[in-house]
Amino acid sequence: MPEGEMPPGRSEPESEQLPTESGSLKDPAAKLPKTERAIQQAKEYAEFLFRFTPSAIFTTDLNRVVTSWNRKAEELTGYSAAEIIRSEEH
Repeated sequence: MPEGEMPPGRSEPESEQLPTESGSLKDPAAKLPKTERAIQQAKEYAEFLFRFTPSAIFTTDLNRVVTSWNRKAEELTGYSAAEIIRSEEH
């Protein structure tokens, strides 16, 4: 392969400073609102799964203190989230 040529199917990596069609420079911060929306959507989806999954789910912090307890965990154990989370704090 001649020097400077890319293999077939490969292209030059994009630089963070390449001009766009509008002539302005690409700015990583310009993607921030889109990224924030994606993070918010992921959080909402995780909350939906936590609340409506048919499985018992609970989370703990690094000290093994229960930080969340879903409805199915309440049904299976007979303990409410308030009882479990409050009892771990004392």
